[in-house]
Amino acid sequence: MTNRRANRISRRRLQFSLSLGQTLGILVIIGGALAWSMATAGYILFKDDVLLQFAARHKAMQEDYETRLAELRRNMEQIRTAGLAEKAMLGAKLDALIQFQAELQERQDAVAKLVGAAPVSPLKGERNAQSSMPKPRPLNDGSEQPEDLSFHNDGEPIVTASLGFPWRSSRRSLPSRFEQAETGYHRLRASQENLLATLETRTAVEKTSLEVVYNHIGVPPSDVRAGIGGPFIEMPDGDSSDVRMQRIRLTLADVQQLRQGLTSIPIGMPAKVKTMSSDFGSRMDPFLGRPAFHSGIDFSAPAGTPIHATASGRVAEAGRNGGYGLMVEVAHDHGLTTRYAHMSSIAVQEGARIEAGQLVGYVGSTGRSTGPHLHYETRRNDKPLDPTAFIEAGRMAATIER
Repeated sequence: MTNRRANRISRRRLQFSLSLGQTLGILVIIGGALAWSMATAGYILFKDDVLLQFAARHKAMQEDYETRLAELRRNMEQIRTAGLAEKAMLGAKLDALIQFQAELQERQDAVAKLVGAAPVSPLKGERNAQSSMPKPRPLNDGSEQPEDLSFHNDGEPIVTASLGFPWRSSRRSLPSRFEQAETGYHRLRASQENLLATLETRTAVEKTSLEVVYNHIGVPPSDVRAGIGGPFIEMPDGDSSDVRMQRIRLTLADVQQLRQGLTSIPIGMPAKVKTMSSDFGSRMDPFLGRPAFHSGIDFSAPAGTPIHATASGRVAEAGRNGGYGLMVEVAHDHGLTTRYAHMSSIAVQEGARIEAGQLVGYVGSTGRSTGPHLHYETRRNDKPLDPTAFIEAGRMAATIER
């Protein structure tokens, strides 16, 4: 525990000379923080279908905890007349609960940041994972008194400040209620561990799936990862969940780079077309009627159909090019280039920087062409590659949704 956290907890330590109302007020605050932890966990669980398996378990935990809290509505007299010796005996338990709560909230904040940092597919658009994340309700830091409990004539408590969590009285003894709270925190800690384990598995699967996409088109995943280095320093001993969260952070960083790298690799469709009229490779030349090599694929499309860049890059060529007719060539990362040929008109200028999906021109029949269509090529280091492999990779990437 850091000195700062120790000081923070020390400021919250309560001597049992405090009134019972103040002691119960601390329990109210702890209960409110516990409710926030449950709400945050619930948000994270329902954020993705893969984690829905935990939903029923969390719901059962919350209902059980609320059942225990409901007992606090009954028979306040026993608690109000608790002896000083009993209160003193519970001092260590209260300090431990405050420390548990601080650690639980700190860990929950870290888990929420991990989920919020999880990238989404650039093919699917941006979503802000933290925009609707439940916000933590800060604990009393000792600078102000805990919320008081006032009582009706029937002894029922009313929390004068709104904590967003109905803390209720109990027939049971004060020690029993502390045990209930401690049990609740241990159960939530276990639930957090389960959540982290699931998140770790899920991010690892996503990373592997993205690497499969890269391997499918022959681009080593290592090519898109940022360079790192430095001397090896052994990790200090720490909480197992802290170590797990660090592994998740590293995996998420890889996932972010792999996803971002896809924006500069031509895995998109060049136009909204349904019919491929000619494959990549050997075919009968449409003019000479003898075998020839076709360096791309042809899509049948009406003249004037918009053509879009399949990845971000720089326009290396834009103009008339022999049999290609009006053609645009775009240079991407990793030595990859794409060509869009036989266009009726061009919408970009040579040397311009363009983004994936940007309009580059319109379908036509210029050059060596029998009719309106798009001739589309993908090349690496000027060697023609089958564009269908890249298009298939794009479909694979689109299914890897966060």
